[in-house]
Amino acid sequence: MAAHGHLSTEANRKLRGNEWRSVSVLLPYIWEFRGRVLLALAFLGSAKLANVGVPLVMKGIVDGLDPKLQVVAVPVALLAAYGVLRYQ
Repeated sequence: MAAHGHLSTEANRKLRGNEWRSVSVLLPYIWEFRGRVLLALAFLGSAKLANVGVPLVMKGIVDGLDPKLQVVAVPVALLAAYGVLRYQ
């Protein structure tokens, strides 16, 4: 091992080879539940898209608010969000 806990290049290459070997060993067991695995991957992809898309959508909503309406809309939205979170 190199300084600060980093792996050497040779050790890193060995790990990469072992990772793919592990995947090939586990693949028959994963393939048995391929529907669940594909659904999980679809949810993972949609979560990644939501992490990028939601801030952009929120920016558009906030930019589209009338300045007079912002004074009321922001506190009402925060109160509604608090109520929804407390309900759960």
